[in-house]
Amino acid sequence: MSIELRRFIYLICCLITSYLFCYGIIKIQLSFKTRGQVERDFAMKSHIKKDGTPTMGGIAIILASLLGTLFYSNKLFDDKNLLLLIFVYFMYFLIGFIDDFLKIRFNSYEGLKGKYRLIYEILIVFLTFIVAKTYINKYSFIEIDLLDLIIPLGAFVVVLIVLIVVGISNSVNLTDGLDGLASGLMLIALVPFVLISIKNNEYNIAILLISTIGSLMAFLTFNLHPAKIFMGDCGSLSLGALISFCGVLYQKYIILFVSCSFFIFEAISVIIQVLYYKKTRKRIFLMAPFHHHLEKKGEPEWRIVMKVWLYGLICSFICLLIEVI
Repeated sequence: MSIELRRFIYLICCLITSYLFCYGIIKIQLSFKTRGQVERDFAMKSHIKKDGTPTMGGIAIILASLLGTLFYSNKLFDDKNLLLLIFVYFMYFLIGFIDDFLKIRFNSYEGLKGKYRLIYEILIVFLTFIVAKTYINKYSFIEIDLLDLIIPLGAFVVVLIVLIVVGISNSVNLTDGLDGLASGLMLIALVPFVLISIKNNEYNIAILLISTIGSLMAFLTFNLHPAKIFMGDCGSLSLGALISFCGVLYQKYIILFVSCSFFIFEAISVIIQVLYYKKTRKRIFLMAPFHHHLEKKGEPEWRIVMKVWLYGLICSFICLLIEVI
């Protein structure tokens, strides 16, 4: 069996597994009449109907991708890079899961308090480097291949990596506000890292990424407008951690920032809005994050998602060109 055919089988198996998990989560939440999504964007009239929609679809994405990796990877427990990646991926999933569970349990959109969630996220990245001390020396500098540039940072590199992982994971979480927006964009953004992992002979990580892409494809069949399920924080936080830590492992910072540029812009739009409003009591955007600004301007939800996906495809294509060159 050719390697290409095997990769296609990994993708299809995870697609089917994720589809079944999503279907099961929807049925369980509806049958037990759990509260589901607690919508906070009532300023958008189109979002009122989203309230109560089944959530925590991230469980299906993460479980299907991890099961695919477990079954199809070769010598999983000897692959240090893969184990590091899975540790961060799964721990961020747990933080999101607790956050989602608290929202459903107490019928609130607040969940886990922001400061505690941030502390846990930071500690996980620090713990990753404590567990893998041999990697600290390797990442005591930042190497940017495209510019043929090496920037020595010493111990400060750990702080920078924390900022990257925590920042991008929360950026993905902020972007997850429209049907299919974050899940579709993440699917596109992961593609360049599949090529990078294969080029670096990291075939187990390639399997994890392909499995995640297959899981996202299945999830999208339920998450497209009108969404039947949302991924929740357990999905958005873990996926953001996955792609950002891939960028860190391979030191592909330019590719990471280009592929995740819309996620990052969404977070920047919130920061700008908050700081500007505190100083002037006026708003730059009609509503933040930026996708809500477009909604306020009268843009249909599905059209915003399609435009962002197109932008994501262009960014992914640029990343692939950079990697090939």
